[in-house]
Amino acid sequence: MKIGKYWKSVLAVVGAIVVAGEAVIDDQLITPNEWVNLGIALLTAIGVWAVPNKGAGARTAGYHPGGHAGRDLHGL
Repeated sequence: MKIGKYWKSVLAVVGAIVVAGEAVIDDQLITPNEWVNLGIALLTAIGVWAVPNKGAGARTAGYHPGGHAGRDLHGL
């Protein structure tokens, strides 16, 4: 099994665990605000897991190899 395609989810879960650990270790009491933070961390981890990765050839609209920004920087 390749872990590469799961890295996005692994990092989201690790982030949620860090938030949970910080909430508990800080003062041994979980306040209402910390419950909200835990809920946000959990929903974020679920959202990251639920959204599939783009294909290898997919690029975002803002990325243009050799575009205008690249030419402008070469002139410096």
